Amino acid sequence: MAESLDDLIGTMAALITESELKANDIDELKAKSAQGNLGATLRLGKIYKEKHNYTEALKYYAILAGKGNTDAMYEAGIAAMSARYNQARSRKDRLYYQQEAIRFLTMAANNGRLDAEFQLGMIYISNEYISERLFPGGENDKKGVEYLLSAARKSYPPAQYYLAQAYGEGVGVRKSIEEEFFWLRCAQINGYKKADERIRQFANSSAANALHNMP
Repeated sequence: MAESLDDLIGTMAALITESELKANDIDELKAKSAQGNLGATLRLGKIYKEKHNYTEALKYYAILAGKGNTDAMYEAGIAAMSARYNQARSRKDRLYYQQEAIRFLTMAANNGRLDAEFQLGMIYISNEYISERLFPGGENDKKGVEYLLSAARKSYPPAQYYLAQAYGEGVGVRKSIEEEFFWLRCAQINGYKKADERIRQFANSSAANALHNMP
């Protein structure tokens, strides 16, 4: 697996010094980035992310992602989704950034990032997170559940929680009280606080009786 972004700082000879990494001289950093300095590229990505300029952050994280850095793939995906919500001015732009988010998050997921699998699940499963229906006939929801299930099986608590919600509402899967409760318990055991309240609500609902009476 590729190094983390922070590991890049200490391991690659082309990087600028620690003191320079703390600098905020954009023009100087851009010049060094253009010369192939990955430390400057990383710094620019972080600066623009902190400034909420997600289109620029995406540009620099994408460079690092192209070098095989898994963390940068994830950051590029998140920057693209943020750009889609905060900076895209047209339907065409929204679709572009949505596609870029899916592309980079898929790269990160394929390199073992469970949070990327989770984000992909949420992108596909919710109308709120997606500007265009990518597949016909409810296939978006099924695709989202596939990603949530994959991350949930690897004990990623947020995926377990929202997978339970999908089973409870019948989104992308057939409704199942048993599966809903199972994944809620998994999320709770793994420390996901939202699951505590949901299980308390569950215990006081008619669903609890139905679950109790199951053979």
